[in-house]
Order: sequence, then C-alpha cells, then structure tokens
Amino acid sequence: MEKFKYFMECYFHTGANYKDLDNIIETFKKNELENTKNNLINELSNAINNKQLKKIRFYIKTYGERNISIEKTELLVKYLLSKLLNKKDDLW
Repeated sequence: MEKFKYFMECYFHTGANYKDLDNIIETFKKNELENTKNNLINELSNAINNKQLKKIRFYIKTYGERNISIEKTELLVKYLLSKLLNKKDDLW
C-alpha cells in the first residue's frame, strides 16, 4: 500500500477537498512515472478484489485524515480506479 499512502500524503492530503479530486487525479497522472501509476492501480485493484477495504480505510484516516465509512471507502477506491484507468462510467 505504499503508493496509496504516497497518494494520500502528497496529493489527497488534509488540505485537499473532494470537489478537487478530479484535478488531483489528473495532476497525479501527469506528474508520476508509469510504474508509480501502475503500482497504485494494482494496490487499489487488489484491495477491492481481496476485500481489504478496512486497510484502505485505515490509510485514508491515517494519511488523509478523513474518517469515512467502508461503503464510502469502496466508492472512493472504485472512483479512483475509474479515473486512473480513464473509464467513462464514473462511479461517484
């Protein structure tokens, strides 16, 4: 979960708002190496596939200082994945 931690600390930190999330994701995609982007996508995909949402929620709370439900955690992860993968059908 190192890349997700990095994303939370450096991009979607406490000073960032949900309304800015699309711009934050685009900035991440433009500034980061392909390997970093792919690792984040893999971490998020694995979290969904392996039911590790509590772990993701811990990272969101610890490094993003946001306290959200498991349901919203899942929505956030799916939204991040859709934007990182350039999918048109947003889940937010």
